[in-house]
Amino acid sequence: MIPFSYRLTRLHSRLDAAIRDEQGNRRTLNPWRLLRLKKLKLLVKDRMRRLHQHHQYHTHGIA
Repeated sequence: MIPFSYRLTRLHSRLDAAIRDEQGNRRTLNPWRLLRLKKLKLLVKDRMRRLHQHHQYHTHGIA
């Protein structure tokens, strides 16, 4: 796995854990923080997908 892809995967995992922590803490649930974490996770996931597609295209000629 290339270093940048690894960093994105680790960030995605940390965001997922933060979302679970935020959802599990009902007493101090901050809906704005939860929304921000979810949006960041989607951005990272999209970046990982684009990176994977770019890698496939350049290594296998798949569009």
